[in-house]
Amino acid sequence: MLLAFYLSFLLVCSSSIHALPEGAPESACQPLSPNPRQHEAQRQTSELPYSISCRQLSNNRIRLEIENNGINFRGVLAQIRRGRNIVGQVDQSGAGYQVACNGQAVTQSNGADKRQAVFIFTVGSEDLADSNLECAIAVVQTADVYWADQRIPLTRLNGGIEGNANEPSSMTRRRQGGQRRRGMRMRNRERGERRRRRGQRRRSQSSQ
Repeated sequence: MLLAFYLSFLLVCSSSIHALPEGAPESACQPLSPNPRQHEAQRQTSELPYSISCRQLSNNRIRLEIENNGINFRGVLAQIRRGRNIVGQVDQSGAGYQVACNGQAVTQSNGADKRQAVFIFTVGSEDLADSNLECAIAVVQTADVYWADQRIPLTRLNGGIEGNANEPSSMTRRRQGGQRRRGMRMRNRERGERRRRRGQRRRSQSSQ
């Protein structure tokens, strides 16, 4: 079942591991999970070590973003699911990725280590209205480590404020928030240092 999918992702040659450029085959589109009798690698049951967001944009689009959190990945197969059904079409796949599954999924197009991926899908209005709509993904980290059939809940538009494809992602906003907090802590330390110096000057003047 997913043996061909996995072998299409990775080739073990001597001590090197390479993701094959052709990406996931059509046979991997529906299952998104391996056949354990055919698959020698270990499927991970732990939480994905990557930051993944799945959110609705304007004009019936969905943005799926993956960030590596310091641990690169080599293969991916990403879709939009409505229950068991694959829905929508790929709108943007980005450099290093290609469209698969009759235009309904994205997979890698080269064997390089990957740090980030951003995919845009377009879905029909009926699919978008379904509460079961979600992102679905399989990720290969190495020849021995992979996650299959992972589901990411869809974050809906919030009062029409979200939905700009050019606006920062939630992960980018978290990084920006962290930078602002670090800036505030630095300014607080500087103010505290200035107060300490003023106190020292006043004590020095009063002792003279």
